[in-house]
Amino acid sequence: MNVLDHPITVVRSGLRWRLVGAVSRAFVPGRVAVTIARRVYAYRWPLPPGVMEHECVHVRQFERERYLMWIRYVRSFLAGWIRTRSRQRAYAENPYEVEACERADQIAAASRVVEVDDRS
Repeated sequence: MNVLDHPITVVRSGLRWRLVGAVSRAFVPGRVAVTIARRVYAYRWPLPPGVMEHECVHVRQFERERYLMWIRYVRSFLAGWIRTRSRQRAYAENPYEVEACERADQIAAASRVVEVDDRS
């Protein structure tokens, strides 16, 4: 299943990688990846199961909305943080994260291979 119109880049080192990680994890500790435009900044490699699918959904959101996506994302996160006083809940309830979680589950389910032992 091709989920993206354009290739993405996975970044695993460098100054920008450190800066993006420091800022994003200050808001939501424990993140293992962050997506900006078509770049996935991975802070654990290999990524845990389902994370790449989740990040690919964010790339798709960016392709759909361009840079307005990040304005809306941050606005939703800040509003949720003020409302709930919890960064984790603000992150989990952000509509972009909800969509990414749901779509990633669908992508993973569609690509799951069932092994059958037919040696009998």
